Amino acid sequence: MTSHIDGLVQQLDGEAGASYDARAELIWIGSDAIPAVIGGLPSLGGFGRLTAIEVFER
Repeated sequence: MTSHIDGLVQQLDGEAGASYDARAELIWIGSDAIPAVIGGLPSLGGFGRLTAIEVFER
């Protein structure tokens, strides 16, 4: 599951539709996704980081 979560984190920086879908799935996964989101932050651009913040807020 971790590689799936890592893939979702990378999609946070993608096209709007894919990013939205990844955000929704990461929120659904819940706290198990947080370590991967934190680990992926350095590789995300501005849009991905903003989307990651939305994941943290939920």
